Amino acid sequence: MPLMIGEMSLAIFFAFILSLLLLASNASLVSKFDTNNTSTPSTPCNPIESSRGKKLETTNVLITGNSTISSPKRTFNLGFVSPGGKSSWYLAISYASIPTPPIVWVANREKPITNLTSTRLEITAEGKLAIIALPSSTVWQSTNTEKARRLLLEETGNLVLLSAKGLIVWQSFDFPTDTWLPDMNITSETSLISWRSINDPSPGLFSLRINPQGFNEFELVYNKSAKYWSTGNWTGNAFSGVPEMTIPYIYKFHFSDPFMPSASFWYTERELDGGLRPPLTRFQVDVDGQLKQYTWTQQNEYWNMFWSQPENQCRVYGLCGNLGVCNSTSLKPCVCVSGFSPDNDHDWESGDYTGGCVRESRGLCEKSDGLVEVGAVEFEGATIVPFVGARSVCERTCLSNCSCIGLFHDGKTNLCKNLYGSLLNLRPLSSDSTFQDVLFVRVPKEGIVRKGVSKSVILIGSIGGSVVLLGLVAGMLLIFRKRRKNGKGMQGDGVFPGLNLKVFTYKELFTATRGFSDKLGHGGFGAVFQGELLDSTLVAVKRLERPGSGEKEFRAEVCTIGNIQHINLVRLRGFCSENSHRLLIYDYMPNGPLKAPPSARGAGDREGEKAEKWFFPPYAAQKIIEGNVAAVVDDRLGSAYDIDEAQRVASVAIWCIQDNEEMRPTMGMVVKMLEGVVEVTTPPPPKLLQALVSGESYHGVQIDSDKGVSSGGDDAGVYSFGSPSSLGNASSPAK
Repeated sequence: MPLMIGEMSLAIFFAFILSLLLLASNASLVSKFDTNNTSTPSTPCNPIESSRGKKLETTNVLITGNSTISSPKRTFNLGFVSPGGKSSWYLAISYASIPTPPIVWVANREKPITNLTSTRLEITAEGKLAIIALPSSTVWQSTNTEKARRLLLEETGNLVLLSAKGLIVWQSFDFPTDTWLPDMNITSETSLISWRSINDPSPGLFSLRINPQGFNEFELVYNKSAKYWSTGNWTGNAFSGVPEMTIPYIYKFHFSDPFMPSASFWYTERELDGGLRPPLTRFQVDVDGQLKQYTWTQQNEYWNMFWSQPENQCRVYGLCGNLGVCNSTSLKPCVCVSGFSPDNDHDWESGDYTGGCVRESRGLCEKSDGLVEVGAVEFEGATIVPFVGARSVCERTCLSNCSCIGLFHDGKTNLCKNLYGSLLNLRPLSSDSTFQDVLFVRVPKEGIVRKGVSKSVILIGSIGGSVVLLGLVAGMLLIFRKRRKNGKGMQGDGVFPGLNLKVFTYKELFTATRGFSDKLGHGGFGAVFQGELLDSTLVAVKRLERPGSGEKEFRAEVCTIGNIQHINLVRLRGFCSENSHRLLIYDYMPNGPLKAPPSARGAGDREGEKAEKWFFPPYAAQKIIEGNVAAVVDDRLGSAYDIDEAQRVASVAIWCIQDNEEMRPTMGMVVKMLEGVVEVTTPPPPKLLQALVSGESYHGVQIDSDKGVSSGGDDAGVYSFGSPSSLGNASSPAK
């Protein structure tokens, strides 16, 4: 019996040793596919049963469910995401530490996953990265021919597969989607392609590519064929059509082999002063067809859209589709001509208008069709068939042909132009257009009755805006009287009797402003963004930048602001006070500039009438020019302001009121001056103000021959406005 016990103990001992050896073997196999990242632990390697019951070769499971892999400093995450919270899932790379993080790359953009629980990311036995839907369906896989042994998500956002020798055998930067990150090469073989809509990452109709003929410029194209914007030729250090590239900023641009099929272009970021990391930045071909450049502002937690092209959204080819009318000043840029409706309501609600408009009856044409005047407009797409004939002949010829969609007619020359095909992006004529013919569009009978709608849409209404403005002012006066009578302050539950202010969630405002992407301006206490609520109401959302405001303090101040009413101030609709977020929501005035709303400092600041009375008298201008900005700052602020920022803002203001218009900066340059991208030098005193101070007569503007906009000598990126000592030199916080 003792011998049997000893043999059993020895058997148990050997079994224990064997199990350790098996675990070590598995650990060794996993290490061969080590991700080398700070990540969610990988699932152990397990054999997968095929549908026929045969075991496939052992594979390494990297991601299942909601697990993610992070870059070394946790700037980016790799994982499965569902844009818009719907039932479609995609393997994507997104920013890791940003609220509602933007997605910068999608693997399976054309083949979404419908069942996340049975899906995993693996490195297969063949050494490919693959999305597998169990039991054995491959949704997507990498295209490398050499076997991968390791996976790495780099701090740049590049996902790479490495061979056993550590060489890159595949990388996501070679297969971009809609986003261009620093260090990512765009070649003659690659392009950026927009998402189909804001929640659908499948390829859209807009793309950015290197010109495939000259390899000398970038161009935005519609449906891979129609070019609607370009950078202009490469000059050696910049593109001729993008002068902003010559201003020293956070970027360095690199163009390898320009004018050759092997052309490759990329950009990197400079270190900031003091060795600080540059901000997160990205270029994106948006669903609206514009190329946009964003920079993340950490302090304020929003993406600042620094630059976009084409500047006029209605210049994007085919944006509104057939018989869609474009208005670049509206948050939703497209509407349909009278008698027509969106071809796909869901697409339009998701920001994809390219499907255009169709007859509400869904037919091609009817005998009762007529023609409605749209106005002098521009468009793309239609084929023009000209002939000489009276207006009645012109109309009869068009209406008798079901394919005719509209016409132009010149009464002086009797020249008729019938239109066939598609009328894309109907829009008001640009200032440089020489085309003056009035367009008539074929519409169903019910559309003729409403023909005024089309004209008002095209000729974006000043009358409507005036009515809205007057109505708003009258409404605010009524509300003001009611609040003075009934206002009783704030209750503990966050309700404001008499003020009728809504409490918004941060998520609501993030959605309404499309991630705070449409910046209207920046004031002393924060940036203002345009947004649209669920009921289609346009609002201006002010994101306060003042730290340290507590919940009770902020709500008390909101109550104070709600009681401040002025005919030049828009109505405060509500607020958000969630975690560290402090936001104020105002009515948006689409037909005029948004007056600066009262700041969150309460009634003490007394903005509005007082600012209009004293901010820019001759005395203040003189003190600003002398560098004594403290003399014109409200002494109640004490030291609670940045003297350099105050001097910069005040100097910019003096530049904007120069007598010589050529010396005044453009609004684009004003933004760069205020953001610190361009140095602001001491402005000369405007002659009118000098005359007011000295008591002399003002004799008007005399333009000197050496004034005007000129390049600043031989240094690339140096601009001077007026004389060499006038506005300032372009400079960058990044040396």
